[in-house]
Amino acid sequence: MGFLTAFSEDKELLNELQLPEGFVPVSGIELGYPAETLTQEKELTQTIKISRKIRHNLF
Repeated sequence: MGFLTAFSEDKELLNELQLPEGFVPVSGIELGYPAETLTQEKELTQTIKISRKIRHNLF
């Protein structure tokens, strides 16, 4: 769960945020700005690999 595990491990954080002990988050959102300016993104391409195994007379 990444940063969400801090809620179950850090009692001081629970107190600071006024959350009850045993609180378990089910989702989270991280907001902010990048530390560095973003460069032009590369074009994304999709590659799908298919592996087929055909079995006959299984019985």
